[in-house]
Amino acid sequence: MIPAKGRHSEIESYDIADKNSDDSTDDEDAPRKTIPKWCLGICENIMKAIMIQESSQVDPDIIFQANRIVPPDLRLIFPRKKKFKERTSSALWTSPVLKVTSFVE
Repeated sequence: MIPAKGRHSEIESYDIADKNSDDSTDDEDAPRKTIPKWCLGICENIMKAIMIQESSQVDPDIIFQANRIVPPDLRLIFPRKKKFKERTSSALWTSPVLKVTSFVE
């Protein structure tokens, strides 16, 4: 976006130079940096949407229609690679990675 002559841009720079520091992340209620004007309101709307999504009982398989996904024929995609003919356990995504019952004796 190029601002019109005589007008200043509303865009503010948000320095992230300390992104790799070992410090803990900012407290959402007391951030160390000032939140840019263009972000005010947007962040609140995103948080509201995340909370609604988290509290809903929507089954992702219904949204993404997991039962209609057909695995690709890797032999056609990689005809020279024998490794792709037989998939190992890393290709099994039918259950969560971690089950709570695995820690219960």
